[in-house]
Amino acid sequence: MRTFFLGKKEVEGYAKDLATRLEEELNGNYPLYWCSIGPSGKSVALSILESIPKEKTNEIRLVPWIANKEGKSFILENARDKKFLVNNSVLVIDGSVHSGKTMLEIVRKLREIKVKSITSYSLVIKQSSKFIPNFFGVIVPDHDRPYFLLDEFPNNRIMPTGVMRTLEQEDVKKRPQALKTKNKDFNKMTWGDLWYGKVAHGHHVYVYENENKIEGFISFVLKKNNWVFVDGVARNNNATGHYIGKNLVRWAETWARSHKCEGVDMWAIENKIEWYKEMGYKILPMKFWIVVIVVILKCIKSYYFI
Repeated sequence: MRTFFLGKKEVEGYAKDLATRLEEELNGNYPLYWCSIGPSGKSVALSILESIPKEKTNEIRLVPWIANKEGKSFILENARDKKFLVNNSVLVIDGSVHSGKTMLEIVRKLREIKVKSITSYSLVIKQSSKFIPNFFGVIVPDHDRPYFLLDEFPNNRIMPTGVMRTLEQEDVKKRPQALKTKNKDFNKMTWGDLWYGKVAHGHHVYVYENENKIEGFISFVLKKNNWVFVDGVARNNNATGHYIGKNLVRWAETWARSHKCEGVDMWAIENKIEWYKEMGYKILPMKFWIVVIVVILKCIKSYYFI
């Protein structure tokens, strides 16, 4: 899965281009009623309006369509606007078209209202859409996703200082113990363990180095279901600032998007549940077979310590 980022400046560029094309291809006869679909369609419509000559914007009326209470269909935000659409030309505007179902629904309803003509625009459309707007900005593959109308163009970024790199064999020789953390299991881990996971099992291991000291690491692997599994992320106890753990996880997510993966999951540490939630992760119920294994391991541990 790839993510397409469109900042406000880019959206404004597409809006100005559409305004120019409407002027050229419709000879300046803009549809006077603009039917925006949902919040994203309304935002795009307002951006386009800013590119239209002022003397014409006064004539244009925005007619928003919103999802009904069940969220399964779209209705006019103001039912009284229906009378204005009869026998008039309309421009249907959406932020993004996925399957095309919503656009087709709006077009059907506009025909029932007996509008004069329909022109459509979407900033983004998916390749398999059943509806192709008359004008559109970006076409993206079905498994990719766009973010647009952002306040700034989002350059990928990790930490503002320091060095992020892959784990190398030299690290194994120089530093036996990986990190000193608050987690006892991580304190038992060595760079040799992480190196073995990298060489033998194809794990991707990255470390964050600051002032010649490794302050954190993340290890993840690409699973057969095309998901990235993070099997370990940690930072040194005395390492502060830069949100090291958070930025390491964000790198795993960026890596996953660039390789068109379906998603990212990881084992959760019980006392870090709130941290995962802040990162946008959801806690999934443990599968039955995992519960059985955990119970058996606890029983074995109890037996040996009798």
